[in-house]
Amino acid sequence: MTSFEPLCHTLDCDQDHEHRPEEGCCAFGCPRCAFLETLSIPADVKRERQALAVVPRRMEGIIRDIVAERARQDRLHGDQSRRPPFEWLGIVSEEYGEASKEVCKMEFANPRHREYIAAHSTALRTELIQTAASVVAMIEVGDKMCWWPMTGEEEEQCTGS
Repeated sequence: MTSFEPLCHTLDCDQDHEHRPEEGCCAFGCPRCAFLETLSIPADVKRERQALAVVPRRMEGIIRDIVAERARQDRLHGDQSRRPPFEWLGIVSEEYGEASKEVCKMEFANPRHREYIAAHSTALRTELIQTAASVVAMIEVGDKMCWWPMTGEEEEQCTGS
């Protein structure tokens, strides 16, 4: 059986704390969490978000790294919401290609050059995080621009296609 540890459901909250439903969003009262709790969110949506907040401990660091990379990408590139799907696919493919390059460097390295292999295994993780963050960015834009069928509130939040 897998052990699950609660994680603050906002994920972009800059506080390192656990989500505690019995105490509201979190016990630390971070501004982002406090703001979200003031919103008029239906009870069923809150329950769904709380269920999604449970992240296996082994994934917490990965998710935090992806969220941090998304923030870095936004700072570096600014608003990218007007890029069409084919451009996003190019971005994601480029990141995937860089990860593939690091795998090849590791695979075909001389086994006696452990430092070389270690350096490229670290670079591989970085490239995989960048790939995942780019995929998340593409999905964010797709949701915002309604690239796929949406209904109800989701459709109202679309800014164009």
